Amino acid sequence: MIIFFEQSKRTVSRILRALIPSVFWATATFAQPKTPIELVQAGAYDQARAAMHRIVGDAPDAALHAAFLEAL
Repeated sequence: MIIFFEQSKRTVSRILRALIPSVFWATATFAQPKTPIELVQAGAYDQARAAMHRIVGDAPDAALHAAFLEAL
């Protein structure tokens, strides 16, 4: 039983050592900005405006949100 546990522990350890870097690589590679502020930080100003309009729509304070985004 103890031998099986030690082998399982080593196997899990190997899998995790191989898997964790690939998860970080995939996250860094495929992570795309999604919020208007992230898009502004990425330099995608037209996409940021479009995302803000999708989020805010015709809300009464939409102009305030648009002004804030332009200020960024």
